[in-house]
Amino acid sequence: MSSSEKPRHPGTSRVPRTVKKKVESAPAVPASRLTAARGAGLVIIRVVGSGNLLLAPSLQEFFEEERSAGFRRFVFDLGECRGMDSTFMGCMVGMYTALKRDSGRWAAVGRTDPEAEVHASAAAAAEEDEAEDSLEALSPEEALKVLRSSLSATKMGSTPDPSPLDDGFITAVNVTEECREVMNILGVDRFVKIVGAFDLSGLEVEPLPVKDMSSTERRELILKAHENLVEIDKRNEAQFGAFLRSLSDELAKSRSDKPPA
Repeated sequence: MSSSEKPRHPGTSRVPRTVKKKVESAPAVPASRLTAARGAGLVIIRVVGSGNLLLAPSLQEFFEEERSAGFRRFVFDLGECRGMDSTFMGCMVGMYTALKRDSGRWAAVGRTDPEAEVHASAAAAAEEDEAEDSLEALSPEEALKVLRSSLSATKMGSTPDPSPLDDGFITAVNVTEECREVMNILGVDRFVKIVGAFDLSGLEVEPLPVKDMSSTERRELILKAHENLVEIDKRNEAQFGAFLRSLSDELAKSRSDKPPA
């Protein structure tokens, strides 16, 4: 970055002109929100409006709560989503890597380096693209059938089925062309598997509360989200490398300027 250029707003970065508008921050309109339904070991997250850096903290917090409660199967309903920014998609990738750690697969092969683990996971995802879809055992159609029968008795805040889940997954349904394109550009669709259109309008969903964050916490979340994107596809370094270095420097400076407790 030249001295005449200024760092972009957190959550965005310089990208090729042809795709710039696709991967920059999606508009943060008032109607943008997350809603969710869950039951029988499955969580459906509906993105309404724009999946952006303002909703990313709520997504991350909700995921960690559900993961701690034992849920490991997540479906994104993107039928009402007009676009997603890189921070939001980086958090989606973070969900995937967290579930992979929980699965114990990495420990089973003796990997200890986090970056090596992500690259190995990326290679495995590429192989799965040519193999039988791992989600066939529980398709979105089957998931909806389970939800319809269980949500009447299983409300938000209850516990999942006590039987253990051997594997987790993250998939997306009703993906609009705009969302499909930006997921493909950044390589997110290799980890958040895109399934075809499916009517989930009958689900009873509850809104997720907006999570407040300090400016430092938000920067840390943005940094981690973009590190996730670079780790899954080194081509993203060209788009986000300068931004990540600038943001890392800002965080380091803010920490050094913080008075000791």
